[in-house]
Amino acid sequence: MKRILVLSAVTLAIAGCQTDPQPMNSPIVSSAPGVPSDIADLVDARAAGGETQLMARGYTLARTAGLTAYWWNAGSGTCAAVVTGQGRYQSIRSVSASECGASTTADVVGVPTDIADLVGARGSSGEMQLMARGYALARTAGLTAYWWNAGTGVCAQVVTGDGRYQSVDAASRNDCGR
Repeated sequence: MKRILVLSAVTLAIAGCQTDPQPMNSPIVSSAPGVPSDIADLVDARAAGGETQLMARGYTLARTAGLTAYWWNAGSGTCAAVVTGQGRYQSIRSVSASECGASTTADVVGVPTDIADLVGARGSSGEMQLMARGYALARTAGLTAYWWNAGTGVCAQVVTGDGRYQSVDAASRNDCGR
């Protein structure tokens, strides 16, 4: 009888020390180092919906390499490597700005105040406004256009979606070929 009580107590003590393991398919992101906090919630998101969210949060696609897409946020100076698998974002981690082809110098400073009002403008009228304000198209990359203002030395990154300017941010001078 005494032996059964001791075994029961030991079994109960061991069972009380165990925790439920993390499900195998459940992503671990909230405390993971190197995960940009503004997009950590996108791990395990469907890839198509994740792309929309990345753009809405100020990221532009810089490049892809296999199943990894590199997304750049000029406002925060963050380059994120997003690995896709089975149609979902498997992992997101911060990487060097150079992985996104961006400069790490301090010439990226947020939204150029002279064109901040163009967010939401139709693409064609936005282009006319940019030219009227001294900007010239430097290059394009997908839905992202880089505009250079020689008078102010500002490179602007404009992301277009659904025919309208979704975001207008400062970009590195390198993005405009300077």
